[in-house]
Amino acid sequence: MKKLSIIIVQLLLCVSLSRATNIIGAEYFWDTDPGIGLGISFGSFATSDSVSFNANISTTGLVSGYHILYTRTLNSTGVWSLSEGRTIYVTANIVAAEYFYDNDPGIGNATALSSFTSSDSININQNISTSGLLSGYHVFYSRTKNSDGKWSLSEGRSVYVKPLIVAVETFWDIDPGIGNALTVNNFSPTDSLVTNITASVLGLSYGNHIFYVRTKNVDGKWSLIEGRTITVVKGILAAEYYFDSDPGNGLGTAIAIVQNDTVNFNGAITLPQLGSGIHKVFLRTKNNDGVWSLAESRLFFAGPAVGSSVIAAEYFLDTDPGIGNATAASITSGATVNFSGALPLPNFSTGMHQFYLRTKDNTGKWSLAETRMFFSGTTLASTVVAAEYFIDADPGLGNGNAVSITSGATVNFSSAITLPSFADG
Repeated sequence: MKKLSIIIVQLLLCVSLSRATNIIGAEYFWDTDPGIGLGISFGSFATSDSVSFNANISTTGLVSGYHILYTRTLNSTGVWSLSEGRTIYVTANIVAAEYFYDNDPGIGNATALSSFTSSDSININQNISTSGLLSGYHVFYSRTKNSDGKWSLSEGRSVYVKPLIVAVETFWDIDPGIGNALTVNNFSPTDSLVTNITASVLGLSYGNHIFYVRTKNVDGKWSLIEGRTITVVKGILAAEYYFDSDPGNGLGTAIAIVQNDTVNFNGAITLPQLGSGIHKVFLRTKNNDGVWSLAESRLFFAGPAVGSSVIAAEYFLDTDPGIGNATAASITSGATVNFSGALPLPNFSTGMHQFYLRTKDNTGKWSLAETRMFFSGTTLASTVVAAEYFIDADPGLGNGNAVSITSGATVNFSSAITLPSFADG
C-alpha cells in the first residue's frame, strides 16, 4: 500500500483583466468547501500575477480512500478564483505486523513483529527464531494490519532450517568408527561452528599424519570426515645452561620452557661467582626421545662493573702482533667507548682481509679482539658471475652445488636448497 505523505501543489492562475492584478492570497481544503476565506492558508509568498506553490499538505484526520484536494487564490482587487480540485488517494498506516511458520494460527494470533515505526510502508530487519522447527524446508509467512483495523493477505517465503551441530569428534589417521573417536566439548550447539582444537600428538611417529574431524547434528546424523595433513616433529621437552665447564647432560641449571618443536628463551639467568675475565655460557635442549642437543655457547666478560673503564684500544690487520703491540687507537677513557675514524691501510694484495680491534681496562686486562672482514682492491669493474654451496665438507673450488644467480657487482640469493639425508645434529 502506498500513501501520499507529501503533496506538491502548483497553482498557476493567469488573470486577464482590463488592468493587471496580483495574487495576494491562497488557501486549500479537502472534499467539502468550508466557505471562501475559511480554507487552510498556504502562508506567505511573493505576490505576482501568477504564483507557484511547493508545499507539504497534511492528510491527518482523513480516512483511507479517495479524497479531493481543492485550491483557490485571492487577487489584489479582493476577488477569489474558482476552486480547482485534484483527486488524491490516502492510504492507511501500518500499525501492526505478525509472522508464523507453515500453519496459520489465525489473524492476530501469530508472533508479533514490534520493532518498526508506523507508516504506509515499512521495512523490518529482525532476527526470527527457528526454535522448535525440524531441520528442512519451511514456509515463513508475514502480514500487516493498517490503522483502519484491516489485515493484509499473508505473504510467504520458503526457508531452509539447518540442523544444529551437537557433537564433534576427532581422530588421527585411522577411523575408530562413528561415535568412538575423541570428543570435543568446548563449543555451543549451532548450525555452523568454528572451534580451536588442541590435539595431542603423543604416541604418533615423526612425519606426516592426517587429523580428521566430523560432526553430529540434532537429528542424530553424522557428517563426512574432513582431514588435514599434519607433520609431527620432535618436540623440545627440557632445556638447561651451564658456565665454562660441562657438568654432564641433565646436570646443568634447568630453564622453564613451554614444550614445543622450537623454543625461544628470553630471561635473566643467575651468574655464579666467576673470576674477572672472559667466560662462556652454554645452552642445550632435550627432545621427546630423551636426546640432548649439542650445547650452543656465547662469550661474555665478567668483572667489576663499578669503577671499571676502558683506558686504551689498539687495532691490527690480518695477523696479531701480540697484545699491546698493535697500532694504538685514539679514544676517550670511559665505561664504554665508541671509536669512529679513518685508518691508514698498508699496501694489501687484492682480496679479503680482516680488521681486529681490542681494548684494555683500568685493571690492565685486554678484551678479546673483535673482527670485521673487508675487501681490498679495485671493485669498479668487478662482477660476481657464479656461486656455489656445500654442506659440512668442502669438495673443492668449483665442485660445490651451483646456485643460480644474476651476474652483478653484488648478488642476493633467496631460494630453497635440497638437503641430503643427515644424521640428527
